[in-house]
Amino acid sequence: MNRSIKSVLDQTYQNIECLVIDDGSTDDTEEKVKNLMTHEPRLKYFKLKNGGQSVAKNFGIKQAQGEFIAFNDHDDAYLPEYVQKAVEAFRHLPADVAYLSGGVINEDEFGRKTYYLPQLEPFWKLSIGNGWVFRQSAFEKFGIHSDPSMSGFEDLDLHLQFRQHFRGYVIDVPLRLYFLRTRPSSSALSSSEYHKRFVRSFENFFTKYEKLYENQGEEAISWLCFFGGLVYMRASQVDKGRLFLKRSRQRQPSFKNILYSGFATFGYKPFLIFDNFKNSFMRVIRSLLLNRVP
Repeated sequence: MNRSIKSVLDQTYQNIECLVIDDGSTDDTEEKVKNLMTHEPRLKYFKLKNGGQSVAKNFGIKQAQGEFIAFNDHDDAYLPEYVQKAVEAFRHLPADVAYLSGGVINEDEFGRKTYYLPQLEPFWKLSIGNGWVFRQSAFEKFGIHSDPSMSGFEDLDLHLQFRQHFRGYVIDVPLRLYFLRTRPSSSALSSSEYHKRFVRSFENFFTKYEKLYENQGEEAISWLCFFGGLVYMRASQVDKGRLFLKRSRQRQPSFKNILYSGFATFGYKPFLIFDNFKNSFMRVIRSLLLNRVP
């Protein structure tokens, strides 16, 4: 958290406010932030009951006083020129949303870190390591908000809402870091309850945006179906997982969806073994080939 807040306050563009929305934490977050507030007037602190990321973001949107709004989670960090580059883009271009690319720091359970820079992706699958800056007035004009029924898809949902109404621009310069921590398999991230919630979120997202993805062409809808297949298979909903992976393969065959479809035919456990092995293998490859973070 300290790293996230410090990265905001250390921006080269200083005319900012930093709102810390505490979504019901039980640690010493409040004490730490209030200590910082004694010598940092740009910092404001709000504590909410645990309502989820969407509730916290919607609250922050309503409290924000600035012309532009950006979000920074506790595991993110802005590079020093992040805000300045975004403001310059808004001043010179007729935009209501700007995308700023970023890097990912993958940190495993042993503290080992690997840095990599994701390729610029199509708008419909931008997710990790991405930074959005929005014009504040646009939220008011169209009632755009973060949907609590899409936990895990909040950032992409916000962006897609904006895309349906406004023009946006891409600043393809790494200006943000996302810290992705690899956790042991016993963590909450692998719990059945987590996967059940994620399935519900995906189904809400799919219902809302299936037509938009269809309109973007075969690659887009194939990607969405492939992602859905992974969501269902990891939640042990094998029949739905196979169906979505099959739809992905039918819309646009690729080595990836053909391979995953093949393993899905063997059932939940063989699929999960393959999926975990593939993810572990990719982490090893990154740690061997990509730059180390000191």
